Amino acid sequence: MRLHRTSSLPIRSRQEWLALAERYFDAETSLEEEAQLRRFAVSPAAAADPAFDELRAVMAYSSHASLSPLRAAPMHRQQASPRALWPTIGRIAVAAMLVIGAGFGIWCYQQRALAPAETLQAYVYGETLTSPDAVMMQMRAVMRDVCDESDAPSVETQLRSVLNNL
Repeated sequence: MRLHRTSSLPIRSRQEWLALAERYFDAETSLEEEAQLRRFAVSPAAAADPAFDELRAVMAYSSHASLSPLRAAPMHRQQASPRALWPTIGRIAVAAMLVIGAGFGIWCYQQRALAPAETLQAYVYGETLTSPDAVMMQMRAVMRDVCDESDAPSVETQLRSVLNNL
């Protein structure tokens, strides 16, 4: 491939330029080939041939977009205002509280699982009973004494005493 002395474009046939343009659209060109294609797109030969109109439009758009101030990378990083940081700080705080809450819940669950079974205790006449059978026996005895119906008057005897006093 020879370079033309005045324009620094390689001398290629129309078909070679079309093939290079096709490779450009397929993203298969090198940076050097793209630069050559960009120079060719602004040349009078490309302007005269309608087959290169799409290439010229895309190249013009891409060069314009790369120079746009909206797309230019900032030269220095701007510091965020303190108000802009509050949503981020809030999200971090919520995440931290969720992690702490989950950890505390897991710890409580493990403590309950590792704790010994509940023990029954009864204090009878100054002695402590810890045997479940002895405690249950004392509880039944007390309940029997409280609910003993042999000493309790029946409804009929209570009504007779009330009506006899009238």
